[in-house]
Amino acid sequence: MSNVVQFLEALGASPNQISGANYASAVAAAKLDAAAHEALVARDQDGLNRAISGRAAMRCFVFVPD
Repeated sequence: MSNVVQFLEALGASPNQISGANYASAVAAAKLDAAAHEALVARDQDGLNRAISGRAAMRCFVFVPD
């Protein structure tokens, strides 16, 4: 699992523990590459997606048998 995913997972597991003031220091403490770090600080979803080579779009289809 990438460091970005681990950071986001930890952030999602306890969102109330990281306030706006502590967010920047939490991002700085995480071991991230420069592009991911800048995208997280700027709260840039598209930039973060590009930094981790994510997909531009994802679709899910459910086929129900007759």
